[in-house]
Amino acid sequence: MKNKRLILPLIALPICLLSAYLCAAVYVVALALSLPPTDLAHGQQLATVLSDPFVRVIAAFFATVAGLVAFPIALFCLWHRHLLRCSLFVVGLTVLYIAFATPVAAPLGLTGSPLVALASLLFCRATDAAYFQNRASSATVA
Repeated sequence: MKNKRLILPLIALPICLLSAYLCAAVYVVALALSLPPTDLAHGQQLATVLSDPFVRVIAAFFATVAGLVAFPIALFCLWHRHLLRCSLFVVGLTVLYIAFATPVAAPLGLTGSPLVALASLLFCRATDAAYFQNRASSATVA
């Protein structure tokens, strides 16, 4: 029983950090692809944008902070939930939001993505759908 309590945080922390890095990369790519023609960076290759040290350092810093801030919230919301399914749901919704909201308005994609992630985490916590339930906890309920 104690091993299960230790395993979830050890798995959830890397998932939070990797998810934050993925979201940061999707934001940078969506932002680069949606630059107006009047912008000097318009038309640059994605490899050039992603290899820029300034972009990498800033994106990595903010992604690390976001992942560390999201970790305790995710740990609470995903306790006794199916970790893989909930993680794919949360990250999938957040990445889709970033990919579609950033071209419309870059600040909307940046500020709205934590709200989408939080809302989907809270949904995973509150829902009674069997898809998000942990198999061990659903077997002991009856």
